[in-house]
Amino acid sequence: MVAFALDRDACPVMLVSRLAEHSHNLESDPRASLLVRRTSRDSQADARVTLVAQASVHNPGPVLFERCLKQIPGARELLQLGDFFFILLEPVAIRYIGGFGAIHWIEPGYYAPPPSEIPDAEPRLLSAIASELTTEVRELGRRGLGHEPTELELIGLDCDGLDLRADGVRLRFDFQQPVLKSGHALHAVAALVEARP
Repeated sequence: MVAFALDRDACPVMLVSRLAEHSHNLESDPRASLLVRRTSRDSQADARVTLVAQASVHNPGPVLFERCLKQIPGARELLQLGDFFFILLEPVAIRYIGGFGAIHWIEPGYYAPPPSEIPDAEPRLLSAIASELTTEVRELGRRGLGHEPTELELIGLDCDGLDLRADGVRLRFDFQQPVLKSGHALHAVAALVEARP
């Protein structure tokens, strides 16, 4: 079980310990896979994706580093221990299962998000959303939890949606269409509230 953030190409970035067995394994063989799914009562019917990837040690730039600190719980504290480092998984093949009978192999080129202004503008946009859409963000947190959140944090924005952490629970809200221009991002977030739950 591992927490991760995504870079601008939707490649997972995770924080691992040099003491962990998987870290030693990756030193001798960089092949890795990551299974991602939402948790529910019927795991056989759940949509899930397996990224077959090449792993490499990664030094994230400032924007991605801040994204990792927000999206990987405890990342700041783990980095202070001194033996944790970032690993990037670059997909070479993707296996998608959308439920019973919906199984597909996806080429990496089709997996990557379209070119967008959002990754570079993410810190500025999250700050603008926090100050200008406070009511809307709180409503999304309430909608995602089913009750009024005590703690609410904006942790990510990409061309496909918005990520919040509400009372320790990560919530994802997908846009109806990809948002490629930074000037359209706040409108897209406001539209999430207007859409039916």
